[in-house]
Amino acid sequence: MYYPDSKVIWFRIPRTGTNATAAYLKKIGVNPINHTKGKVRHLLPDRIKALHPEAWESPLTLKFSVVRNPWDRLVSQYAHRFRKGEATEDFDLWLFGPDRKMSWKRIQPQVAWYPSAEKIGRFEHLEESLHEIFPQGKDIPVEYVNVSTNRDRDYRGYYTAKSKAYVNKLESRLIKDYGYEF
Repeated sequence: MYYPDSKVIWFRIPRTGTNATAAYLKKIGVNPINHTKGKVRHLLPDRIKALHPEAWESPLTLKFSVVRNPWDRLVSQYAHRFRKGEATEDFDLWLFGPDRKMSWKRIQPQVAWYPSAEKIGRFEHLEESLHEIFPQGKDIPVEYVNVSTNRDRDYRGYYTAKSKAYVNKLESRLIKDYGYEF
C-alpha cells in the first residue's frame, strides 16, 4: 500500500497485524491511497512498483513490512478462513486438500513481500517495531483490533510432521533470516 503524503510504502503480508498496523498509521497521520478499490490489500511488491514507480525509486520513500512466526501465521490464516466458513475442521486437509489453491495468495511465503522492505518489524513485538519504524508515533499505543478467539493460542498443536515440514520448506528463508523456531 502506498502513502504518498508520508512517502511510505507498506508491504502488507496477510496475518501479520495488518489491521492493527493500519489503525496505528492512521492515528499518526499516515494515510494511504486505496489503489485497489476493494478487498485486495496485500499487493506484492512488483505490483506496487508498477503502480507507483516514482515512489518506488525515490530515496525519500520508506518501505516497510512486518513478519510473523510462519507456523503461527499459517494457523492464524486457517482460523480466519475457518471462521468465514472457507476451511475444513482439519488443518492438514485445509493445507493440502483440493481447496488449497483458493487460499494460495494468503499462504504464500513471506519472502514474497519482505525483501523489498528497508525496515521490517516483527508481529511478536508489533508495538515496539512500529515505534522504531515510525518514531514520531512512539507515544501512541498500538491497538490489536483483529485478535482471533476461535483458535488455540499455541499453534504447535495444529501441526503434524508433514505440515510442520511443509512450513519449514515454504518459509525456509524467513526462518533463516529471522531465527524463527517451531
